[in-house]
Amino acid sequence: MDPFLSACTGIDALVHAIEAFVSTGHGPLTDPHALEAMRLINGNLVQMIANPQDIALREKIMLGSMQAGLAFSNAILGAVHAMSHSLGGFLDLPHGLCNAVRQRLVEHLIALKHAVGFHETLALHGVGSSDIPFLSQHAMDDPCILTNPRTSSQRDVEVVYGEAL
Repeated sequence: MDPFLSACTGIDALVHAIEAFVSTGHGPLTDPHALEAMRLINGNLVQMIANPQDIALREKIMLGSMQAGLAFSNAILGAVHAMSHSLGGFLDLPHGLCNAVRQRLVEHLIALKHAVGFHETLALHGVGSSDIPFLSQHAMDDPCILTNPRTSSQRDVEVVYGEAL
């Protein structure tokens, strides 16, 4: 994979782990997988993108992605994925990039997305404020919204999309 696709899939896997860990469906079966995924991906993604031929680094990211998959397959995800599913279909953008555009992620995640080369906003991809109700409605209909740790209204989702413009 090229560096951009590696960054997209790596960020997506990291968000899988984070959302599974804070999901209302999390528990002792999912938490160890989510935590190990966060450790592996956070600790190796930037170096893997900088050294794409390093198979050992790629292996760590792939293992982290698998651990994240084990976590979210049981805990489900949350609002970030619900919103990214709607956004990705609307703009035909890579899913991991849509996850990384959220402005309300922890400051560390913002620094990580910059380190892997993402400096995106929704406006850069042609999203305007008039698109937000459409995107928000689709996000509210996405099953991932049900296991978000905080109940979200359509207005909540609209605010987050607005912040990502």
